[in-house]
Amino acid sequence: MNLMGNPLAPVELHPDILWFDHGSVVWNITKSIQSKFDGPYTSWSSTPSTVKDCWWRFFRDQYKWNPSIAIDVLRGYERKAGTPLKDMIYKLSKVKDTAIISWYPVLVRQQLKQRRETEEFQKKSEIYSSNRTSGEYGGSLHTQGSISTSKMMRRMERYENIKNSSETQEETTTEDDQVFFQAVGGWIKKGMVYGLGSGVHLFYERSTSANYSTSKVHNLEQQVEEMKAERQQMKAQMDEQNQIILALKNAIEASGIQPCSG
Repeated sequence: MNLMGNPLAPVELHPDILWFDHGSVVWNITKSIQSKFDGPYTSWSSTPSTVKDCWWRFFRDQYKWNPSIAIDVLRGYERKAGTPLKDMIYKLSKVKDTAIISWYPVLVRQQLKQRRETEEFQKKSEIYSSNRTSGEYGGSLHTQGSISTSKMMRRMERYENIKNSSETQEETTTEDDQVFFQAVGGWIKKGMVYGLGSGVHLFYERSTSANYSTSKVHNLEQQVEEMKAERQQMKAQMDEQNQIILALKNAIEASGIQPCSG
């Protein structure tokens, strides 16, 4: 592999001047990939070496660099090239079948589509197999909707632990529904709670603001009440002190004694 750049190129690569974190360099890497995109190359590691050598030759023709940093240029290119390749593959997956792209042959488009469908099928198959695998609780482990029985059993154990812990603590008012909600992990991204399915809204109301547990709300209310009691106590003490001062003042005036002026 030739590590030398193009001495006639107008742009020079150097770590202190222009390097692989610059957008123009990344764009040239993308163009080098597009220069020979003749197969379903979905990742850098799965791309044949002969193809990657072609991409490298196209890239090095765009720049010149000092021979002393030739190895650094190659390493920088190989480290960076995987990212634009993945980005390009993702964007191609969103392209309509009727779109015409000069560097994107129809055959490659079909091959990538078949690979995506195969990979998606394999992922679903792995998930299905995982859910069907027997675990510590025995039997078929996919009878609780989208999660396995073993996961459901672990959540029920967590539920019992939280509930028992709540019952042993003094002045704990954690409700049973709240314990279950905490044990299963609360709301998930799809607005569901594991184990309740579409009927979740019959049990819980999802707030758009920050959700506080019953125990936290109870503690806040208790703190407010304590602050009110302390304020009333301080007011009573101040009233009592004012009455004592007033009584002393009246007694002094009645005796005719003149207070010291300092």
